[in-house]
This record gives sequence, C-alpha cells and structure tokens, in this order.
Amino acid sequence: MKILEFNVDYIPEFSVTLLFSIPYLIFILLISKTIGYYKHSRPFTKTVNNEINIQLLKIAKFDSKNYKSVKKELIVLLNNKNSMQKKEYLKKLIALRDKITI
Repeated sequence: MKILEFNVDYIPEFSVTLLFSIPYLIFILLISKTIGYYKHSRPFTKTVNNEINIQLLKIAKFDSKNYKSVKKELIVLLNNKNSMQKKEYLKKLIALRDKITI
C-alpha cells in the first residue's frame, strides 16, 4: 500500500509470483481432491456398513445347538461312509450343509 502512496509502480516478476502461487494452488488442489473423495465414497461406505451389520445379525442369531447336532450327524455319516453308495452319501452331505447354511 505504501508503494502506491509514493507513486512507485512495482510489478513483480512472473517467476516471483509463480513461486508464491504454486503452494496455494497445490493446497487448494489437495483440499478439493479429499473433499471429492469423501463425497463420492460416502454412499459406498453406507452400503458396505449396512451389509456388514446384516451379516453380523445373521451370525448373532446362529444356533450353536443346531451346529452341534449337525456335527454329530456328520461324524456318524463319516463313520458310515464306506457302507453307503456315493450318491446317497453326497445327498446326505448336501442336506447337512443346508442345515448349517446361515
């Protein structure tokens, strides 16, 4: 301001102004990138969190008594494997799998 009061015209060189403006431009660029990232990732974060919560609720409702009974049936099935036909054995394995599917 005082330069203008004394009627002195001071025009800085391009290189000096460039040195001062580059850090500001980089700072603004970084801020815009982070804001854009969070703006675009927010909906995906919500959907992923909802899916995780749903799966955790399913796991929390998992019945351990059912698991133990299926495990016992599996042990009996494995012991009787040699006396069964392959097709019958596979059907019983699939039935056991379906019992413990969450």
